[in-house]
Parts: sequence; structure tokens; C-alpha cells
Amino acid sequence: MTQTYINLRFEQIERRFDEVERLLRLAYLNQDDIEMYQSLCRSAHVMLVSHFEGLYKDIAKDVIDDLNANCKFYEIKKAIFRTHCGYFIHQNESDKSSETLRNRLWDAFKEYKCELVSLPFLFVDNKNPTPQILETILEKFGIKIFFFIARWIRIRCCF
Repeated sequence: MTQTYINLRFEQIERRFDEVERLLRLAYLNQDDIEMYQSLCRSAHVMLVSHFEGLYKDIAKDVIDDLNANCKFYEIKKAIFRTHCGYFIHQNESDKSSETLRNRLWDAFKEYKCELVSLPFLFVDNKNPTPQILETILEKFGIKIFFFIARWIRIRCCF
């Protein structure tokens, strides 16, 4: 199998979450000491959230790195290109001006190898991961209503 950035990341995930598992095992062993138990559980929770936040940022960067290594601009989804263009377009530009600039960038670079910048794809507020934050990141890659679709698929397979 060809190694990709995302594939290498998946190999690292287990090691990250082993740390949380160690804290949970220690908490289990210290159930009789309520203060120790609660401290270890809080620590595991903080570490889990931290690992998850780092994980979705790392995966977004890995997807960008894989696209950069393997694609030309014309091969990527338009939504990805639109998000990438956000790195170059000022927020105070009109929608028409922004769209004109995006179209010019597409025409100029579509035949070239991808060189996407990861910054526009990441959630910049450094908030704890929530479904809304994950939806926002996925939309930047052109995936809309992910959690609704995931719930619908799960429900449909039951009937």
C-alpha cells in the first residue's frame, strides 16, 4: 500500500489514546480514594479532548498534504479550491469581487500541481471540538451536513 500522510496519522492515533487508557486504568485502580479517582478521571477527560482537538487539526493538515503530493488543482473539488482561495482574499471584498478573483486564480493555476495552504481549512478559535466545529471544517472540504447524513444512514439500516 502506498503510504500517505493520512495513513501514517492513523498509525499514530492508537499511541495517543493509549495515554488516556493508562489514566483510566489508574483511576479504576484508585476507586477507593475518591480524590485520586476524580483527579485521574478529570485528567483523562482533559487529555482526551486535547488529543481529539489535535487529531482533527492533524488530519485536516494530512489531507491537504496528500492532495498537494498527489493532485493538480483541476483534480480537487471546487469547494476545496474556494476554501484555499480564502487565504488570499480579504474578508472586506465584495462577493462579486471575491468570485472574480477565485475564477482568475482557478484559470491561472488549474493545470499546476496542488500547493494548498492548510490554514484556511482549520478552525481558528481553538475551541473544544464540537459537532458544529467538525461540520465547519468538513464544509471547507466540500462535505456538507455530515452528521445529519451519518445519523440518517444509521437510522435507515435499522429498518
